[in-house]
Amino acid sequence: RIAGEIKSFSPDGLVSPKISKRMDKFMLYMLTAGKQALIDGGLTEETMKNLDVAKCGVLIGSGIGGVQ
Repeated sequence: RIAGEIKSFSPDGLVSPKISKRMDKFMLYMLTAGKQALIDGGLTEETMKNLDVAKCGVLIGSGIGGVQ
């Protein structure tokens, strides 16, 4: 079996505090990872203005996230 533990995590700067309060941890991980992937790929707010947003995005797969 494979497992991991996230000991230190903060969505600050990537997810607004208002949204952060209402979401499960797995959703915060997903949003933060997706936004970080866009940043790592060089897609900034400025460059995204010139993109066809219907043709780009982040693909997420989640089987049963959020189940406790």
